[in-house]
Amino acid sequence: MRNKQHSEMIAQHINSYWHERGDTGVRAYVEAVTATVKGSNRQLYVVRSNLVNGLPPKAPVEHKEAA
Repeated sequence: MRNKQHSEMIAQHINSYWHERGDTGVRAYVEAVTATVKGSNRQLYVVRSNLVNGLPPKAPVEHKEAA
């Protein structure tokens, strides 16, 4: 990403998009990583999330105990 602010804006957009649609389990966040580019270290900011193939994760299935 370009910078930390840009990455945070994208993460917020992802969170807002899914939360407005009722899926509050989506989590998008910014993570700082260090990458070596042409022999020098650079700080990069990447957006991570718990989306699976671009969709919210499925809710865990509750198993009922047999009586």
